[in-house]
Amino acid sequence: MIFVSFSAVALIVLFRIYNGKLGEKILLFFGKHSTNMWLTHMQFYMIFTPTLVFCSRNVFMIMLTLVALSLAASYVVDWVYNLVTRGKIKM
Repeated sequence: MIFVSFSAVALIVLFRIYNGKLGEKILLFFGKHSTNMWLTHMQFYMIFTPTLVFCSRNVFMIMLTLVALSLAASYVVDWVYNLVTRGKIKM
């Protein structure tokens, strides 16, 4: 729980430092995927790949691994959503 507080503060500080186009692009990128990442992250650390997520035993590597897996899942969810909404897959 402590890591979450520090990561939120670090994100705010980094955004204030890089308050240009780069910081905005990064936040917009993760903002687009944030709901999908939030909905899928627990599946990776609890069900599908707990040994992969926790193999390093380093908090920062665990976070990076979880973000990478959740981001990949977000792309898959968006891809399936686009297929369904365009009528290519009947449900």
